[in-house]
Amino acid sequence: MRKFGLLPRLILAIVLGIVIGSFAPEWVVRVLATFNGIFGNFLGFAIPLIIIGFVAPGIGELGAGAGRLLAITAGIAYVSTIISGLAAYFTSSTILPIFLNPGSLAVNAENP
Repeated sequence: MRKFGLLPRLILAIVLGIVIGSFAPEWVVRVLATFNGIFGNFLGFAIPLIIIGFVAPGIGELGAGAGRLLAITAGIAYVSTIISGLAAYFTSSTILPIFLNPGSLAVNAENP
């Protein structure tokens, strides 16, 4: 039997997800959405650690100054994450008030 590559498996998974989401009962979709959220949060936490796990052995082979280089690499990763988050926050806090009508949220809150 022939093995499928990564790209065909990804496309098949996307198609299966669309089909299952279209025909499955609501509770199945909710369970899968919950799993998706939990797994997504786990990946968001684990990916920087995985990057350090791959970078650390390569830096360790460099010899002197390897610890400093590893700290710089980890620092760049986390600082860029913080800067991206702040940029997203300030961009949204600047742009969203332009799109929202004044008082539109207050009307919805008064009459739920």
